[in-house]
Amino acid sequence: MSMKFDIPALLNGIETYVGTIFENADMRKLLYHNYAHTQSVVMHTKEMADYYALDEETEFALLTAAWFHDTGHLYNAWEEHEEKSVDVAQFYLHDKGLPDDMMNVVRRCIMATKMPVHPVDLPEEIICDADTYHLGTSAFFHGNEMVWDEIEARLGKRILNRVAKSIQFMEAHQFYTSYCKDLLREGKERNLEKLRSVL
Repeated sequence: MSMKFDIPALLNGIETYVGTIFENADMRKLLYHNYAHTQSVVMHTKEMADYYALDEETEFALLTAAWFHDTGHLYNAWEEHEEKSVDVAQFYLHDKGLPDDMMNVVRRCIMATKMPVHPVDLPEEIICDADTYHLGTSAFFHGNEMVWDEIEARLGKRILNRVAKSIQFMEAHQFYTSYCKDLLREGKERNLEKLRSVL
């Protein structure tokens, strides 16, 4: 991949564009998949990209994917929101001079967040771990509540057995990067034990 554009300027443009579409969207039901979540995923993606000293081009593609990965939710997509997010990214990037192989990295990293996740390389592992980073932090319980509130708002019905379903999700989840395994595994286990204690 050979870069022919100003990476910081393009990333600034992407941040502004994504922020604008979130600002203009109907967010009443998107209680979890909001701009704050996207910012968090970008922040943790950058944190891991720096830790693993990714080359500039790979880091750019990965951060681009992080900015766009949930934009599909803003267009009433749910089960297929990753595919819609790819479309949104391609729409914005089509005239920015990205080579096809770089756009393919962006697409693959967005699609890697589709559950159940099966990342196949380090960039995909990083974005998957960034997307679920909160599972191993004290932010888990608030985030988890917002996830279920959003599901109820979008489905228009109560979700029973939230705790049991949260435990099931946590037990099935895994971190993929050595970075998150070392940093977050104990916190995730503590959160899981707290969930089990109230079941």
